[in-house]
Amino acid sequence: NFIERCRKLAWTPQVLQEKLQSYSPVNEVEEKFLQFVSPMYTSYLDNLKQTGQDDFDGLLQKAISLISRGESKFARKRGEGDLNKLKFALIDEFQDFSEHFNLLIQQIRDVNSSLQVFCVGDDWQAINGFAGSNLKYFKNFANYFNPSTRLNVSTNYRSNKAIVDIGNRVMSGLGVAAKPYKQD
Repeated sequence: NFIERCRKLAWTPQVLQEKLQSYSPVNEVEEKFLQFVSPMYTSYLDNLKQTGQDDFDGLLQKAISLISRGESKFARKRGEGDLNKLKFALIDEFQDFSEHFNLLIQQIRDVNSSLQVFCVGDDWQAINGFAGSNLKYFKNFANYFNPSTRLNVSTNYRSNKAIVDIGNRVMSGLGVAAKPYKQD
């Protein structure tokens, strides 16, 4: 989990070491953990490099880097494509959007300024902060995707009225209340 968090933050071993030098452990267990975490992280990255493998966050970082250098063409099993020719991008589960995904989309938009981005998400379902997601993208959508239009879909087509009412009570004051489509 610690390595995954470092990768999501795009920390190099040097950045991790700097962070550790300015941090005071809260107890002896944490202090012992922090003594071996930097060499472990360095070893993990070295192993990826030596084996020619990568993890998901590394792949995102590589894609961001390639696009920032102007490489817009891509190939996959089903064919080839060019980011310059994309007209639309759909981002589902936008409440789970992260810094890496934001950088990736912004790089694509820098290459293709006519790209229209459509996002669907539910901030009440945001549960992936541990995996790097950040609701700042959801809450401040217009700051990241400008110009933009925001539409609230508050009708719940999945659950009956009793369940929607309970959910609304639990989430009271935290957004637009849902309306049930089903009464039974």
